Amino acid sequence: MLFARLGIAIFCTMNVMAFTMALWSPDIYGAEDSATTRSLSSIFRYLSLFFALPVLYALGLPLLENAWDSVKRGQGNTDVLLVVGVAASFAVSMASVFGDDGPIYFEVGCMVLVLVTVGRWLEATIKARASHALDRLEKLLPETISTLDGEREIEKPLRLAAVGDRVRVRAGERIPCDGVLLDRPAQVDEQLLTGENALRSKEPGDPLFAGTLNTDSAMTFRVTCLPENGTLSHLVRLVRQAQQTKGHYEQSADRLARWFLPFVIVMALGAFAYHGITASWMTGVLAGMSVVLIACPCALGIATPLAMWHAIGHAASQRVLVHGGDVLERLANVQHLCFDKTGTLTTGTPVVARLIVAATADVNRCRTSARHLATASRHVHARAIVAFLANDDAPDPMTSQVQTLPGRGLVADDVRLGSVRWMNELQIAFPADLLAALSKVDAHAVTCLALKDAVCAIFLFAEEWRPEFAAVLTELQRAGMGLTILSGDAHLRPLAWETRGGLLPEEKLRYLDLLRRDHKIVAMVGDGINDGPALAASDVAIAMGGGADVARDVAGVCLLDSDLRRIPWLITLARQTVRVVKQNLAWAFAFNLVGITLACCAKLNPVVAALAMTLSSLIVLANSWRIAAEGPRT
Repeated sequence: MLFARLGIAIFCTMNVMAFTMALWSPDIYGAEDSATTRSLSSIFRYLSLFFALPVLYALGLPLLENAWDSVKRGQGNTDVLLVVGVAASFAVSMASVFGDDGPIYFEVGCMVLVLVTVGRWLEATIKARASHALDRLEKLLPETISTLDGEREIEKPLRLAAVGDRVRVRAGERIPCDGVLLDRPAQVDEQLLTGENALRSKEPGDPLFAGTLNTDSAMTFRVTCLPENGTLSHLVRLVRQAQQTKGHYEQSADRLARWFLPFVIVMALGAFAYHGITASWMTGVLAGMSVVLIACPCALGIATPLAMWHAIGHAASQRVLVHGGDVLERLANVQHLCFDKTGTLTTGTPVVARLIVAATADVNRCRTSARHLATASRHVHARAIVAFLANDDAPDPMTSQVQTLPGRGLVADDVRLGSVRWMNELQIAFPADLLAALSKVDAHAVTCLALKDAVCAIFLFAEEWRPEFAAVLTELQRAGMGLTILSGDAHLRPLAWETRGGLLPEEKLRYLDLLRRDHKIVAMVGDGINDGPALAASDVAIAMGGGADVARDVAGVCLLDSDLRRIPWLITLARQTVRVVKQNLAWAFAFNLVGITLACCAKLNPVVAALAMTLSSLIVLANSWRIAAEGPRT
């Protein structure tokens, strides 16, 4: 509909321009004042009015409605200035048409309406592109689902899904709602939410998230959350809300724009009165209209929000959820970053750091027995043992079935694999050399292997550091950031950065308060679960973790794929965004200052003023678009 109105308006405006040129050009109908000249002039005036009225109706009426709404709310906006300018040009022109004397300025009003509409259409288009990634996410969910009534499948629209429904999802289909797996183990691709390429193994009872992909055979799950309240929808909703959040620069621009309107009206009336008295009232009218049109603070109004829109949308496309423009502004000024260790700088997944075998035990027997038992379990420690022993080529001598004892360990015949506590409960003895080794090591966790009535080996586990953590911290340090690693672990191995171990949550809070008392802007990076108090106390909270945790998190920034490289990338993006905002505001202020000065001196034609106002807005649009087009890449 907008395209139709705009197309008709452009066609009519071209005709208005043609007839106006004829009226202003003596070469068309001669310079002599004759009956033919007067007749042609009268016809052209009415034709100009005839073609100008559709433009006024198609484009001017929506503008008038918006201006009236803002006046009723007591918040005059740029539409009021535009309505005043257009109304003045049409009023003067219609008086000239019906009085059959005087110049007409229909082309001014028509050009203003067309240029403003085109400019706002471009602005809306660019804003829509900034949210295009979110639109694609919303469209990933299927339109229909297959629910089970007994063994019978019933297909119905997704919008009619209800909590408790049993839903069948075939291989290659996306999971339509958040739910719980019911029937069998499955492999699910959660890259959409977590960014991780590895498939996630799901057991009956494990949660499933809307938008993720079932890569295995058909599965059945029970709906626990309606689609509109699910993980994917909630994340999209958070980003859209963030794009509407106003930061310091945008709030300042809004306050200035409210004062700008009465100032411009006073300046326009002053220019009208001065030139009307010193030159002619028609010159005064043109000067007043030029002031109103050139001063329309469209560029000022979009200088900040458009840049923030692009930055937040660009971050979302890189799986970084930013909860508002104010967060980006604070992030651009961060001076010190505090990192939690466990789950942030480490993967949170244990690895076998060392295998200690008793002096009297057979090493090969211990390794093959441990691998046999661990292969039968999906526990994280069992998986770590399997990975540690993956290159062993010795044949497996055990054929008996492995039994799992929840909370304790694994057993097959006279072989046991489990915790120290379980060994003590069974009163299984530890050889002296293994007891001595246990007293000297500081492991994240320990798993024991027992043959018959004695422990023959122990597996010492450690957390695996994220492969990118050293490079990321070095990059941040080179950028001038202060860095501190905070952890509850009492024994931290020496690192190249300041570390503080053995901290309770309240001690982390006290440390953050000390940094902030030094007038530093502090960001806290944590896993979003155990670090809640510290995250809340920081100026910018950056939460690591998967999409399901992030959807319920209140941190200012959420990294959906837990990639530490996103942090320096995001800080660069925030600084670039603030830089673009300052450039936009500087341009808008300079443009209005120069334009109003020229208009007050009657040195600016209203048509030129309208064109310059639109070009100013387009410059701001193009500068903001650079954030997504030329922004930092991951």
